[in-house]
Amino acid sequence: MVGRLREADLARWRRLGIAPLEPETGLTLFDLALSTDCAVAVPIRIDAQAAAADRHPMLPGPATVRTAAQRPESALSDRLIGCTAAERADIIAELVRDQVAVVAHTPSIGPDDSFSDLGVDSLGAVELRNRLAHAVGLPLPSTIVFDYPTPRAVADYIAARLVPAPAPSPLTRLGSALEQVDALLDTLDDAADREAARDTLSRFLTAARTRLGLGADVTAELGEATDDELFGLVDEEFGPL
Repeated sequence: MVGRLREADLARWRRLGIAPLEPETGLTLFDLALSTDCAVAVPIRIDAQAAAADRHPMLPGPATVRTAAQRPESALSDRLIGCTAAERADIIAELVRDQVAVVAHTPSIGPDDSFSDLGVDSLGAVELRNRLAHAVGLPLPSTIVFDYPTPRAVADYIAARLVPAPAPSPLTRLGSALEQVDALLDTLDDAADREAARDTLSRFLTAARTRLGLGADVTAELGEATDDELFGLVDEEFGPL
């Protein structure tokens, strides 16, 4: 069974502190286990140094206590301070590729390489999610590798989580509000409601023009002008006729 494991699978076991056994050694240990009175005997080779390292992302248990200065997410946040959007994207993309390279046991990772083509299986997906969550300091969905199947897609997702999109400008919000008003006008079937809406919007537009320094509505001004005022306006603009 172990002989059919890929190198990435073997590397994952090594990171857990479990070294592979040669078939002869495994059979010998199995026979030895059968000859003991132990209720549970596990023939296993432990890499003490790897097992004593920081808790592996695949293993449950209490998180290692760290100070704020030691937290990897703090280090990442510090690296992102003052960066342009393009620089932030490059830093996060590099972090993702580095973690994928560890899990897939592949030194060269392209931004658009498919995780499935890289040999990241369900166990690898869990390990990668946990590694990334630890590295960036964010809770990440367990399906992130399947929802975002390339390093670039994962990096874009994390970048959006770390650096939310800027709030829409006041002008953009105004445009959205006017679109809602336009849609609501289509729902006014009653004549009285339409007349009330017309008066309300007319007052609003007059006040808005004043606040924007545009003066009163020209149409309203012309409607209230006398004949002499209208002829005076024409003479002023085009000269006496």
